[in-house]
Amino acid sequence: MNKEIKWIGWDLSTSSLTAIGRTEKGEEVFVSVPMEGKAVLLGQPAHDLDLVPLMMDRVLEKIEAQGFTFAKEGVTCFSVRQHDLALLGHNNNEPVVDALSWEFELDPVAGVEELQNFREKGYESVVGPTDKRFIAVKLKWLINMIPKIAPLIKQVMTTGDAIGYWLTGNAFIGTSDGMSNAILDKNKKLALEVLQGLGFDLSWFPQPIQSGMSVGYIQKPREGDAWNPVKNRLAGWDYRAGSGDNDAGARGSGLDDFVTIVMSFGSSGTVTRIARTLAALAGNALTFEYFHHCLLLNMLEHCANWYDKFVRNNPKASELSYDQLNDLALDVPYKVIKPNEYPNDWNDWTLAQQIATIQKSIAFEMVERAAGMLKEVKDPQAPKIERVIVTGGLKQSPLILRVIKDLLGSFDIYVSALEEPFASQSAARGALITAMMPRWDFGAYGRLAKEMCPIKPLEF
Repeated sequence: MNKEIKWIGWDLSTSSLTAIGRTEKGEEVFVSVPMEGKAVLLGQPAHDLDLVPLMMDRVLEKIEAQGFTFAKEGVTCFSVRQHDLALLGHNNNEPVVDALSWEFELDPVAGVEELQNFREKGYESVVGPTDKRFIAVKLKWLINMIPKIAPLIKQVMTTGDAIGYWLTGNAFIGTSDGMSNAILDKNKKLALEVLQGLGFDLSWFPQPIQSGMSVGYIQKPREGDAWNPVKNRLAGWDYRAGSGDNDAGARGSGLDDFVTIVMSFGSSGTVTRIARTLAALAGNALTFEYFHHCLLLNMLEHCANWYDKFVRNNPKASELSYDQLNDLALDVPYKVIKPNEYPNDWNDWTLAQQIATIQKSIAFEMVERAAGMLKEVKDPQAPKIERVIVTGGLKQSPLILRVIKDLLGSFDIYVSALEEPFASQSAARGALITAMMPRWDFGAYGRLAKEMCPIKPLEF
């Protein structure tokens, strides 16, 4: 008997495209395919968005292969790696260039001058704290590097919004990503003063739409459309304005109160909490939209991606599974492991010593960011943090969990009670929950989070 998928939550990350589908009876299916289309634009990491419909088609095929079909009327939503810059052109709305990714932040030179000018002009007072990976700064850098690109631009969007445009024909900027890219002001309106001051054509920027609201319905296939494989299956589905992966990851972890911190050990590591919109802040954390509140974020740029790069480039490590590597790390006496120490004889160390050192270093760096987050809300009346939820792929490392337990043991520490692979897919789950929320009823998140994001105490 066929099982009918009613909702799909997607997560387009630096490394993969994943999806969680759900039936009305609550049965879920998880599928993931490797990221394709990694590119380089002016020396910076980017993504070829022309390959997104092909990856989506592959995911939908894998869902069907597990015995599922797709409802005639469903709802879907995307979580996309934060800060993707999608430039759509006048030629059938096709990408003008590959989409610059958040990894632009890692270059020590590119964008530095543009960010400095942005801050000196006082624009952060309009859009909040800004880094050079934000779309407004990257776009200024790109135009400075290639001035002739400006006339080719029809729309400036995030990748998630561009996917919605290609599927529905309706152009909007979701408030979640728009506010975290220096495009929207603190009132969720286009930051006209900033955009004009940077020399941008205001016609490039679509109007904002509240994340979680309907962008429109997926169109029927049409001749020559690269998106036909997706439209063949999902035509008539409601496409909801999505969010960046930081926002979605917090939602998919069940973050629904002011007394919880979420530590996510993903490609980049993030530590998040929520605060009231008008709360007094220290100003050291980045701020994002989170329904009617404010999501605070501290980031560790090199987290699982750093660990994965080491594994890929080490012949011995690449032959082992991640579970086997985690077991190796436990062979090294805990107190012997010195985080963030990489001596000259590093290459002579055993693989176990190297793995243990990298894992413990990542854990220590994340705890430092959690400590900073504890001090971020300055309001003396604000509730005190009571618990920590640990999520992300690297949370499967017992060594990392031990560090968290040792250094943050005064708090109640929880992990997902879901089975793998669902337990490590908080961004896709956050997008799924957004798709399932009734229109306008943002209060439904709390009810859905309790049902769909069960947690359990961390135990050894």
